[in-house]
Amino acid sequence: MTDSVLSSLRRQGLPIISIIGRPNVGKSTLFNRLIQKRRAITDPTPGVTRDPIPEKWLLGNNQVLLVDTGGIKLEQEGLDSLVTERALSILEISDAVILLMDVTEVSQEDEVLIERLRPFSDKLILAVNKVDSPSRDDLVYDYYRFGYERVIPISSAHGLGIDLLEKTLPKESTEGLTVIDQESRRLRVLTDRINDFLRNPVGTPEPIEVRGMIRSLTERFETPITFTSNSMKKAYISIDPSRARSIFENLLKNAIESTDERDPQVSVEITRTKKRFLYIYIRDRGDGIDPKHLDKIYDPFFTTKVKGSGIGLSISRQFVRARGGDLKLYNREGGGTVVEILLPLSHV
Repeated sequence: MTDSVLSSLRRQGLPIISIIGRPNVGKSTLFNRLIQKRRAITDPTPGVTRDPIPEKWLLGNNQVLLVDTGGIKLEQEGLDSLVTERALSILEISDAVILLMDVTEVSQEDEVLIERLRPFSDKLILAVNKVDSPSRDDLVYDYYRFGYERVIPISSAHGLGIDLLEKTLPKESTEGLTVIDQESRRLRVLTDRINDFLRNPVGTPEPIEVRGMIRSLTERFETPITFTSNSMKKAYISIDPSRARSIFENLLKNAIESTDERDPQVSVEITRTKKRFLYIYIRDRGDGIDPKHLDKIYDPFFTTKVKGSGIGLSISRQFVRARGGDLKLYNREGGGTVVEILLPLSHV
């Protein structure tokens, strides 16, 4: 790319976000999806996009410059020098970089490109494309092995995960690196939780007195949480203590954050059954669940929160099911949400 092209992009005075990847991973489809119009040509033939395509894009309330770069590919002599020069030179002036990969395969081009992009890791987001069915969700975890902190599963063709990708991108160039650093720390914790979940959802179970545990958790929140039980007897469940805390802290936090406009009126009710099961209900008077999202709320990485990851609820349900129980969410009559957790009582 010539200096005049780079200078032209800089002169626009906007934060620059570039999309890079090998041919046929869906860069142009993602570009068109983000700007919400058909500007870049989408074609199954590799290498159709060779020249960078810039477009002004409203990200949140801020205007940025989104750039679709040409696909990097390997040839007999090595990387296609012309496309590589054009693509990598735009990265030098980019405030954020979206590295797009295909969830169905990691090619030699991908491996080379990942290494070439190490110098830009502080501003890079790895977007794993074509995650358009639940059967592909688990494939995403493998992409953390490349060492990049920000890994976002998307389907550019179907619009899945685009909201999370947009929330991860810096809105202004002056605060871009700060936002990315904060997101790095958050996603590093998230990655640890995912790895732990994949290795062993059961953990090391031990008898936990659930009434006392939940009471102690409610006291950690500034928002008042009411607590009721149909029995004064101690109720023990067999579960890994750290996983139990993860489950109930996540669910209580979700209830508290269910609305920004009023008191969420969070309450916890514990009910024992004669069949030695324990029902735990966490209720709120928040905004409830949009009916169109009801079939997605347990999907890994689905979220409607600005700073959410969408993994907490998925992990929580897996932890509960690993102990022979179940977790359900549904809208509450009169407004709000109900979380229903069923767990077997433990013999102590």
